[in-house]
Amino acid sequence: MTSKFDALAYTKRLEDAGVPRNQAEVHAKALTEVVSEFVCRQDLLRLEGSLRHEIEESEKRLILHINLVKTELMAKIDGVDAKVDSKIDGVDAKIDSKIDRVDAKIDSLRSEFEARFKAIDHDLLVNRWLSGLIISLNIAMAIKIFFP
Repeated sequence: MTSKFDALAYTKRLEDAGVPRNQAEVHAKALTEVVSEFVCRQDLLRLEGSLRHEIEESEKRLILHINLVKTELMAKIDGVDAKVDSKIDGVDAKIDSKIDRVDAKIDSLRSEFEARFKAIDHDLLVNRWLSGLIISLNIAMAIKIFFP
């Protein structure tokens, strides 16, 4: 770090103002030590530029890292999606299979009930005819008995 402090010029100014030379030299030496601890404007500007550059580089590295993690994450998500889709397809196949079995059972029961209903319908038809025949015979017998 540089400073623009001129110890000789400072000593001369003190001497010109009436300060003894040995005291002026001690003052100049002490002030030189103090001033050497201060930072000049150019040093701060260089430091600022350096820090800006480091921040920009860090930002670039961070963006690259984020993009890499994003890519890895998307790949993992795609893998999980594929697994989930596969499992869903398996479950769909099982459900479809069970639905097909239930449909087959329902069709079988429907056919069985239709056959039974046809048999019952036939039996009812026969019973109606027989009932009609019995009623007709009873009427004929009643007529024969009451009207000889």
